[in-house]
Amino acid sequence: MIAAACGVDVPDTLTPGLEQYYLSLSSQSLFFNALPDSKTLDIQTTLDWAFSDYDNWLSLSSDNGHGDCSVTVSASENESADFTRTSILYLNASLYELEHKKQISIEQAAPQPYINIDLNEDSMEVSGNAATYRINIESNTIWTAHVNGGDWCHVSTADDMSYIDVIVEENTSGYERSVNISLIGATSVNFDIKQQ
Repeated sequence: MIAAACGVDVPDTLTPGLEQYYLSLSSQSLFFNALPDSKTLDIQTTLDWAFSDYDNWLSLSSDNGHGDCSVTVSASENESADFTRTSILYLNASLYELEHKKQISIEQAAPQPYINIDLNEDSMEVSGNAATYRINIESNTIWTAHVNGGDWCHVSTADDMSYIDVIVEENTSGYERSVNISLIGATSVNFDIKQQ
């Protein structure tokens, strides 16, 4: 997003020392929800000002100007449940050789974690033959897969964590057997594999 300037130009006739120079902000910190969110930051100053080097998940309604201005600071959605995002906005104000600098601390909450598996039930029945079964996964957290209860079943996880392959060996025992598979991250889910 390209931010517009705010305020008016400095008059050419302004002489240093004839007006009081100051810079103040309505807040030194802003907190955002995990979903797209916006906050207003009020700038009070007699100086030229500009924001510099802010993260690409932040956008500003104005990133430079002169004098008082209300700036809308917006944060895009935080899609990862594994961390709270933080940043610092740097505001520099100057007139001739006079300079002021301010920092605004930014924090954005992490969303509620989820792991969704492409199963209608909390268990999956498979034949007694050796086979591989793919289960699609949707999640916003980093997770690891664990097999509990048998060494005849193994799990392979996709690099992008979009699915797991459940690999079962042939059942020669003559009895039904089962294992439990857990996906554990900031939250967890589990399901059973039942082999005939």
